[in-house]
Amino acid sequence: MTEKKPVGAPKKTPEGGQRVTFYLPRDVAAWIRGHGGARWIRQQAYKVMEKKEETKNE
Repeated sequence: MTEKKPVGAPKKTPEGGQRVTFYLPRDVAAWIRGHGGARWIRQQAYKVMEKKEETKNE
């Protein structure tokens, strides 16, 4: 018998990431999808985190 894989997205990934759901108006969601979706959101968050870390160290 073959091993059965769990269905759906994992609650947490091996790297420690997790799936998060936000409510967004349709026009905002469409704009984000047009700019790269979750990847774009992740990049923007990392940029802000870097800036905060730089100001914190000064």
